[in-house]
Amino acid sequence: MNYIPNLNTKSKPIMETITLPTVIYPKDVEAQVFGALTVRRFLNTPAFPNMSVSEVTINGENEPAYNEDFDSVYIVKCGTGVFEINGEVWPVQEGSVVVIPRGVHYQDYGYFTAFAISSPPWHPPDTGNAFAGMTPASGGGYARAIADGQA
Repeated sequence: MNYIPNLNTKSKPIMETITLPTVIYPKDVEAQVFGALTVRRFLNTPAFPNMSVSEVTINGENEPAYNEDFDSVYIVKCGTGVFEINGEVWPVQEGSVVVIPRGVHYQDYGYFTAFAISSPPWHPPDTGNAFAGMTPASGGGYARAIADGQA
């Protein structure tokens, strides 16, 4: 039996009433714009407290960031750009995977969209502050980007 879902229907409100298991449709998730960064928070809820999943789009030069208390993995969905991680420049494109552990300063720029997975969640879901737990970059830590065979 082939089942084709009706993707024109609204899924459950994402942040308020999510129950698991579920399917989240990007069109149902409101985008938040922070300068060059646009974020769609797919999963960041007390119902699933161990990680967050977001879609991030960079259009230009994003602000420097610091993963104070969470690890992040970015999987580039489309476009090209650069992650500058502790002063080292890593070009990224579709399919690149960027791993940024806690305690690392970085900045991303270019024109690309990526899925961002963070554990624990990149900010407490109940704060209302999209960047709680992130502070301006100033150096230190380590990171590794896996991009087109660069390791």
